Amino acid sequence: TPDGFPEDESVSNRVQGSIEHTVTIPEDTVEGGASVSLTLTPGFVSEAVQGMDALFNEPTGCFEQTTSSAWPNTVVTGYLEDTNQLTPELREKAIGLVTRGYQRLLTFESPTGGFNWWGDSALGNRILSAIFLWHLKDMETLIETDEAVKERTLNWLLSQQQADGSWDSGDALHSGNEVLGTTKVRTTSFIAWALAHTDWADDEVSRAGDWLAANQPPADDLYANALAMNALAKIDPNSIAAS
Repeated sequence: TPDGFPEDESVSNRVQGSIEHTVTIPEDTVEGGASVSLTLTPGFVSEAVQGMDALFNEPTGCFEQTTSSAWPNTVVTGYLEDTNQLTPELREKAIGLVTRGYQRLLTFESPTGGFNWWGDSALGNRILSAIFLWHLKDMETLIETDEAVKERTLNWLLSQQQADGSWDSGDALHSGNEVLGTTKVRTTSFIAWALAHTDWADDEVSRAGDWLAANQPPADDLYANALAMNALAKIDPNSIAAS
């Protein structure tokens, strides 16, 4: 502040019986410039989620940038809703952000089918379309969504699936140096994982799972193995491949 420097002190402890703590306020503290806050939580979990509303951000930018804020908004809102922590004021803020994120994401639909980075005439991107559907599943219990957009995107993505159950590699994220779409295993794993989360394409997801079980990546490709195992575990937690 203009005529001084802020000094913060914090202490934490577990209350068993009574706790005493002395707060020392510097002698040269600006009059009216000192404050003390006391926060009591019933356990570590409550402490960890305290202030989750600070994670809310206004969605902006391209598809990926919008998703990077809109999806956390959705997840946090869903958690606060499930745990009965949404006050009327916080609900208005949270649902508003989720709604604006969804409306912004709709602008990135490609006229060729699916979603791309800017919603222009560029071809739809399978990875981005899978991300949209995954996120959409998380949104649908919070806000009203357009069933026609869901069906269009889902049908387009399923039309890209090969006869053997896989999806071809080739689609990248915006900066072009990512690893999600660089191999068929990675691409198929991510899309199958996303679709398994939605429960909207059981037959296609099952075929993708069969392909992944029969085409596991090299042992030294840790990222591909992680994607494949997550996908298989989501598709069938009891599968031999996932275990």
